[in-house]
Amino acid sequence: MTILPDKPPGSLQEKDLVALLLQDAISILQNDFILCGLDVSWIDQNIQDVFELKSLMRPVVERTGGPGSEVFYRLLYRVDIPEEKISDALISSADKDISSVISEMIIIRALQKSYYRMKYREGT
Repeated sequence: MTILPDKPPGSLQEKDLVALLLQDAISILQNDFILCGLDVSWIDQNIQDVFELKSLMRPVVERTGGPGSEVFYRLLYRVDIPEEKISDALISSADKDISSVISEMIIIRALQKSYYRMKYREGT
């Protein structure tokens, strides 16, 4: 039985927790991308590093067309990231690569989903 911290990951920097949840999060992402009609051939179940996953995901997020695109908003809805959170991120990250910021947000959300699955599966 794995002892989970009291709260889900809020960043990719939480190395031990992210490593524990990564493979399940990848499965969640695969499902979300497939349900949005997006190609998942870039997702490799052997990815062991969350930052490698982020770099692989970034071009896919770019290809959705970004804010204003139906595919982009379908992905956000499926992943369960509110539009206002994306709007806030776009404003606060104006000097950063938007696809990278959004990719990180999507990964964090998948890690959180994985955390809750594990937590409630174990009944802790």
